[in-house]
Amino acid sequence: MSEMIRAAYFVEPGHVEIRELAKPTPGPGEVLVQVKAVGICGSDMTIFRYGGIGTNKATNPLIMGHEGAGLIAAVGPGVTRWQEGDRVVMEAGIPCRKCEFCKEGRYHLCLDVAFAGIPPTNGLMTEFLTMPEDFVFPLPEELDYAQGTLIEPLSVGLMAAHDADVQVGHSVGIFGSGPVGLTTLIAALARGATRSFVVDIVPRRLEAALELGASEVIDARNVDPVARILEATNGKGVDRSFETAGSPQTAALAVKAVKRGGTVGLVGVVHQAEVGIDLVRVVRSNIRLQGVFRYANMYPIAVDLVRADKVNLEPFVTHTFPLTEIQQALEFVEAHKDTVIKGVMLV
Repeated sequence: MSEMIRAAYFVEPGHVEIRELAKPTPGPGEVLVQVKAVGICGSDMTIFRYGGIGTNKATNPLIMGHEGAGLIAAVGPGVTRWQEGDRVVMEAGIPCRKCEFCKEGRYHLCLDVAFAGIPPTNGLMTEFLTMPEDFVFPLPEELDYAQGTLIEPLSVGLMAAHDADVQVGHSVGIFGSGPVGLTTLIAALARGATRSFVVDIVPRRLEAALELGASEVIDARNVDPVARILEATNGKGVDRSFETAGSPQTAALAVKAVKRGGTVGLVGVVHQAEVGIDLVRVVRSNIRLQGVFRYANMYPIAVDLVRADKVNLEPFVTHTFPLTEIQQALEFVEAHKDTVIKGVMLV
């Protein structure tokens, strides 16, 4: 008889539950990971409330989560780079490895990528799972398992700063200071940005931005953020601006806050296809709009930055919950956006 394990399943909008499934066995080139922690992401909250994200709708019960850390419980045939007991983080998107994008190294654009926790692919909120050996990476000893889940959003921030080509001496404006906004700040500073403005309406998150090195935070409830950024930059605007909140309003603001010839990194998932932005300004000011989709080849960089003490992940994990309380955890995170920066499920 198969050994049974537990997992957190999305069942219908507003309802998740713990169910049992058979413990998997690693095949050739795979490892079995005992999951220790999984971060709660904004996409998890969207699936929880609406039953999907974008065009990806959950038509069957779905194991949630894509920000994971754990340890190697067993290795499959042919695996030599890992051994039992190794602490690891899991990269969430497994591509086909055969298409033009995969062969170019841009595997995040693979049309057949299986991304954990995004319908129809089951996610990481389970006690054990199998992973390809080359899509797990060492969990730095500097991090506990809960902090290890932040390697995933840090990879998003690194991709954002990379795609927007943040350079030494640049000024940056970041609209949204959730986990992705904060990791984008971290990444921009690591690439040499010397002046940074972070905009939000949640004081706790703005406090975290200051802890992480932001030059200035702007509470958009009380201050016009574009006017303040223009004032602080002698009317020019920032070299790079980022939309990380997934809001049509902040996307429009990011375009207004960037200087002529600058770049706007569009990172957040805006839940409507058409957004009102000033295209006349985009054209006449030679502004580049750069879409940022997930990440590719960023996990090793994220791990190395942590090991080199170049990034600070301390302010992120504000709340932890046992896996068995997944329903209460998601309801709590949804109701306490003013205090939760990152909630983590402990498995």
